[in-house]
Amino acid sequence: MSTKRLVRIAVLGACLLAGTAQALPRYTLTDLASLTPDLTDVHWSSLNNAGEMMGASSTAGTLFYRWGTVEPLRLTGAPAGFNNNGDAVFQFHDSGGQYQSYLRTRFGKITQVPLTAQGDRMSSPWGINDAREIIGSGYRDGVLQALLYSNGVTTNLGTLGGNQATALGLNNAGAVVGWSETVAGDYQRSPFLYENGSMRLLTVPGPGSEAEGINDLGQVIINQRFRHAWIWQDDQLTTVQMPGSEVTQAREINNLGQVVGSSLSMQGIHPWIYEDGEIAYLRERIDGSGYSVDLVYDLNDNGQILAQARRDNGTFTTVLLTPAIPEPGTWAMLAAGLGLLALRCRAQAGRRPAQR
Repeated sequence: MSTKRLVRIAVLGACLLAGTAQALPRYTLTDLASLTPDLTDVHWSSLNNAGEMMGASSTAGTLFYRWGTVEPLRLTGAPAGFNNNGDAVFQFHDSGGQYQSYLRTRFGKITQVPLTAQGDRMSSPWGINDAREIIGSGYRDGVLQALLYSNGVTTNLGTLGGNQATALGLNNAGAVVGWSETVAGDYQRSPFLYENGSMRLLTVPGPGSEAEGINDLGQVIINQRFRHAWIWQDDQLTTVQMPGSEVTQAREINNLGQVVGSSLSMQGIHPWIYEDGEIAYLRERIDGSGYSVDLVYDLNDNGQILAQARRDNGTFTTVLLTPAIPEPGTWAMLAAGLGLLALRCRAQAGRRPAQR
């Protein structure tokens, strides 16, 4: 069979698969209370690509789930995030009344995030990437500063012209996003992207916007406060808006381009999933659930979602939503379609005149 014909079969097979697959996944739900049956106050807040989770309990402190077991880290600080290698960043309140940021490696080594050259302290860490770079914020004379810790050094990222800024997200290339004033004292938030040592304004329509997160593809989620969300990439904006809702706000974006967030309407707050121009409430995508998902916390590159849910009895718990495996009928339709294509090509080859 010729290479051209093989390529044609592959393309047609991909089209068949696309036609049978759904753009937005369905999910199975796991109640994570089963991981800690002796604790009733565990709140899981972070999830990485290995399926590991970090959370906290008022009685057991910070908890780390990995390799099928729950480990107490014996730390009193508040967990602020962890990466795909299991390194974590925490916020501590020291004896002097000041908040500090600390890095804890997967193997237990703890390092305090140092001050900047100007003496700025990272009092509120917001995230960590796989290179152990940490972003966060701190105050200088009561003014909020955007800070980045990288290679043992903490740097003040500056502003877009105003007095204050804060960093809210970063990717594995070290690109940082957040918000900044553009005019000193106007208290108006504008989204920024910081990379290669330079901060630039991300232009969006309307005031009061913040860049909340960035993936490794350079896609940035931006929220206009109390309105709607955008996905920014290469100076192009895609609006993310749940039809019928008054407010749509994005929370996380992964390297698949999936976005999760929440919308506000007269019926309350409802989490959603967005992908490739389609958006749907998570409650409509969960199979066989007696739970109502209220908030989303995290999203990994496998499409798993960490969320808060309310049980039928009114109690709350943390749940893990995992994309369901496609139904057997989907794969059967694809296999049958490819089989018909192969038979057709064989029949055409049999009718072809012999070449001389």
